[in-house]
This record gives sequence, structure tokens and C-alpha cells, in this order.
Amino acid sequence: MEECILDILDHLLAGKFQVVSDSYEEIIKNAYREGIVDEELFEKLKGLGAFRNVLVHEYLELSHEEVYRNYLRIKGMIDQVIEHLERIVV
Repeated sequence: MEECILDILDHLLAGKFQVVSDSYEEIIKNAYREGIVDEELFEKLKGLGAFRNVLVHEYLELSHEEVYRNYLRIKGMIDQVIEHLERIVV
């Protein structure tokens, strides 16, 4: 889920705002800077890129509890993410 959110934000930044990001965390900062997400969602999204990297590259070291905690975090913000994306795309 986190990678999908980051990929969509990155695509919007590049296509609509001609902004290229060098990292997942920079995608989140640039999405805030370009007004795709507001400050409240920006604060919720911070750290999502770092967790994505750990999930993909260090998954053997992650506990089930940590994965579940981040799942709940994403689940709790997904409606807000969708709302912000629809404002830009629709």
C-alpha cells in the first residue's frame, strides 16, 4: 500500500508539476510543497518511504507487530490520501 501511495504521488509530481524526486521521503516533501497534500496528511505520510525501504530490503528483520502497526497507520490515513488525490486527478 505504501509503495502505491508513493508511486501515485511521484507520478502526479512528475506529470502535473514537472517535479522529479530523488527519494521516497522527498516525494512526500514535494507533494506537500506542491499542495497535493496538506500539512496534516504530510505529517502522517512522513516516514512512509523509510518503512517501504525496510519492508522491501530488510523484511526478514521486521517483526509482525511492526508490520501490523504500520498497516494500521496506513489504513487510518488511506481515505484522506484518496480524498487529496481525487482533488488533483478528478
